[in-house]
Parts: sequence; C-alpha cells; structure tokens
Amino acid sequence: MKKLILAITLLASMAASAGELKVLDLPSSALAHGHVTTRFEINQSEGTAGVSATVTKRRPGRAGGSNYTKTFEKEVPELSMVGGTLSLNVDGVSVVCGTMGVTRIFKRPILNLNGNCDLETRRIRNAEGRRYQLFIKY
Repeated sequence: MKKLILAITLLASMAASAGELKVLDLPSSALAHGHVTTRFEINQSEGTAGVSATVTKRRPGRAGGSNYTKTFEKEVPELSMVGGTLSLNVDGVSVVCGTMGVTRIFKRPILNLNGNCDLETRRIRNAEGRRYQLFIKY
C-alpha cells in the first residue's frame, strides 16, 4: 500500500512539474561576458505580447569607460493579452502570468506579474559558439 501511494504521489508531482518555452537564441560573440536584462513587452491595442533582452557590456577606459548595449525583441505567439490579463498558452494549457494595473502616484500602466511565468537567461557553449538562450518558465 505504501508503494502504491508513493508511486501515485511521484506521478502526480511529475505531471505538475513546471515546463519551459525557449523564446530567444542570441549569439554572445559580439558582447561576450555581458549582462543580460530581460522583460515582458505588451501591446495592449493588438493584444500581443513578447519579450525583450538587452545585453550590456562595460568597457573600462579613460574618463570612466563606455557602455555598449544591444536590444533584441521578439513577439511570442504563445503569449496573449486578453482584457487586462497576460496569459501563456502552451500545448492546450493556459497559464495566467499577470494582470495590468496602474501605479499609485502617476497612474501609469504597469504589468503585475503573479510568479507563474518567469524569464530565465542561460549562457551556453556548444559547437556554434557561446550563446544566450531566453526561456519562459511556467
């Protein structure tokens, strides 16, 4: 009986495990050893959403050095903005990622994420060279 309960618990935990969706694959050769900042981008009028990744590299030098930045944007068809809700639809499973709100002082629109969808950046090395890969974990 204990083995049956353990097996059922194990199968249930595997079914509820988090998935991930590969969104962006960036070459890191131009800005090696840079810092990557990621965020969700929303177009409320069209109901579409995507992600953006900004790679920043600081080069030391005279007078404080310089910063080089490059921004990559991609619309993700699995992300959609319906009403005031950002949702991710993958393999027939719909996950609510966040809702739209306004800031308290200036009443500017802001996306309030609920923690169901996270952006994760990984730096990998393969036969093609070093690359940054951006995933949405749900």
